[in-house]
Amino acid sequence: MTNSSPHATPAQCAVAAADVINSAAPIENELLGLHPRLLTVRRPLSTLQQNLSQEPWSTQYAHLLRQADKMIQTELPADIYNTPYSVFDVRSIGSHLITLALAYKLSGRECYLNHTTLLMERLAAEPHWGHSLIYGHWAQGFSFALDWLWHDLTPDTRQSHIETLYQRTHHVFQLWASYRAGEPFGYTWNISSVVLGGVTATAAVLYGERPDIAPLANLCWEKMRLQSFALGPDGLSPEGIMYGGYYSSYLTINFHLAEELFGLDMFKTSPWLQRYASSLLAQTLPRNSWRPDNLAFMQGDTHGSIFGVEGVLRAIASGCGDGLAQWLADVLIRA
Repeated sequence: MTNSSPHATPAQCAVAAADVINSAAPIENELLGLHPRLLTVRRPLSTLQQNLSQEPWSTQYAHLLRQADKMIQTELPADIYNTPYSVFDVRSIGSHLITLALAYKLSGRECYLNHTTLLMERLAAEPHWGHSLIYGHWAQGFSFALDWLWHDLTPDTRQSHIETLYQRTHHVFQLWASYRAGEPFGYTWNISSVVLGGVTATAAVLYGERPDIAPLANLCWEKMRLQSFALGPDGLSPEGIMYGGYYSSYLTINFHLAEELFGLDMFKTSPWLQRYASSLLAQTLPRNSWRPDNLAFMQGDTHGSIFGVEGVLRAIASGCGDGLAQWLADVLIRA
């Protein structure tokens, strides 16, 4: 493989030459060595910064900073992994990492950088991340923070985090390859999508930085293709709105990473995503009409949506060029 990336060092080129995904993936070629690169290739953070004074970005930016300000006040338990969800939902640390890293890159405020690096150090100190939901949340958040803060970390810290992330993900990879776990085959299951989110983000940030990342990348795109085939054409989640939204939020992030970095356009080849908005419209009442006992409208799984359906709709609108998804997201926010 002859690398054409202007960003890659000779060492990164040597790693990639021996760790082939398919020789054609953008991350193997023109994007090798580039950081940040997770969801920033087509939409650079610098471009986003230029629009922060305009709507709708200004409102979302203010909301982002409010969230980040709350997060830096959050105290973590001493034993993070073993803390019950009822005491502190430790999965949320993954989204905290993404939110705080983004807040720092857009605002330049050191308090957000300091807390992000603190969270990364705390997670790195945990003896393991498991192989299920906690792993998926943490690995995805850790990957995004590592990528977006790549040039803000010291070389030693960066290398230490690279190895931590790889080892935690390699544990999951070995389990999936053993054919002794159910998650790799639950193609429409929220837990499968979340765990795959951790593996995909890991492959996306680490490729070219150490050996043996190509197997992770190949596992990811193979599982994404199988997810697309398994979902069918109707846009309906077999898990309803809440857990279906959990599933879809990770699915769409993975698909965007696959498109930008692996060269796989899963949005255009997934009829399920192209009908997601219309199926959701058929199931969803305006938000101000929802009540905790509206189980019938949630397809019997629970009340509400975990992340808010508009985020998934925005991702689909972008990936599929779906005007209905964009309109429905706007309507749900205004409702």
